[in-house]
Amino acid sequence: MTGIDSDSSPIRFRACFRTPMTQAMLTETYRIYPDAVPNVAPGWFDCFDAQAIGAALEKGEAIAFLSEANIHPGVDRVVAVFPDGRAFAWHQLNASASE
Repeated sequence: MTGIDSDSSPIRFRACFRTPMTQAMLTETYRIYPDAVPNVAPGWFDCFDAQAIGAALEKGEAIAFLSEANIHPGVDRVVAVFPDGRAFAWHQLNASASE
């Protein structure tokens, strides 16, 4: 796993990794995250391409799951998984953040 994080903001987290679990197995275990929007990562963190991940989610090539709700107040950890096992994680503001 390769990742970045920061104490200055709860949404600065990004990670790139592989999972041995299939998308079918994951859909039986985790809740699909319907409004997943990956945040752009710094240019030097080149394993995480937010535009490509977002496009794959829109096309149904990748599936986004809720990894952990409210990992920080108002922030969820989201993981997108591709059929070949590539996976990408980020923190995303949730509905409670706007309340």
